[in-house]
Amino acid sequence: MKKHHFVLITLALWLTLVYGAMILMQQINLEIFFVLVLAGFLVILHVMEMKFVQRGYQQYLLYLQIVVIIIFGIIAVHKIMEII
Repeated sequence: MKKHHFVLITLALWLTLVYGAMILMQQINLEIFFVLVLAGFLVILHVMEMKFVQRGYQQYLLYLQIVVIIIFGIIAVHKIMEII
């Protein structure tokens, strides 16, 4: 099995686990789903060592991480503003 297949399978399992847990709790919230998915995606990116990534894609992964962190922050700020 190639390394990129492992990453895709891990991400698919994480998505299934999060969605399954939300169904079991009978609490389906799209914002919470995205926060958990984005957090899992960041963990997978950090666990995947950069030596396994081709040099041309390393810069794109950095940009992708920045975008994911910005989206994560926007959702967090939105939730905080709802509470206030």
